[in-house]
Amino acid sequence: SRTTVTPCATATCGFRKSKNRMIRFLALAFAAFTLSAAPLKITIGTLPGLQYDKPRFEAQPGQEVVLTFKNSDEMAHNLAIIAPGKRLEIVQAAITLPPDSNYIPKNNAVLWHTPVLKPDESAELKFKAPKEKGIYPYVCTFPGHGLIMYGAMYVGIKMPKLAQDQNV
Repeated sequence: SRTTVTPCATATCGFRKSKNRMIRFLALAFAAFTLSAAPLKITIGTLPGLQYDKPRFEAQPGQEVVLTFKNSDEMAHNLAIIAPGKRLEIVQAAITLPPDSNYIPKNNAVLWHTPVLKPDESAELKFKAPKEKGIYPYVCTFPGHGLIMYGAMYVGIKMPKLAQDQNV
């Protein structure tokens, strides 16, 4: 039995093979980049006057985030990342909670949080940024703090100039 190989009879045959190879290469390159992308490492501290030292930061949807929260203030603070549009609801709910709750309401709008940290303590949060683009507030839920102590994690959305940012 004899096998015959028929060369491509049209000019587009080589182009299609080349295009398919390029698509496979780009798909593999994208997968490798996505798997090997370094996590976003961010440190957020405190400032006197109930403030975070970073009022905002950017993350990509689904990106690994390693957030270190350092409390260098003279009073206790925590940091909770909240679903978009839910900051004040969570702040209000935290006011009546007992200290052993870390002032974190049992609410699905609380995505990640640290415990309440005393002065000079720190905590680390490791999480994947939400896949849904949005502006995710972070807030200190210690009673009374969250009305003025908050910031914003921008996920997949470009941050406006700080002076025009109504989320911080």
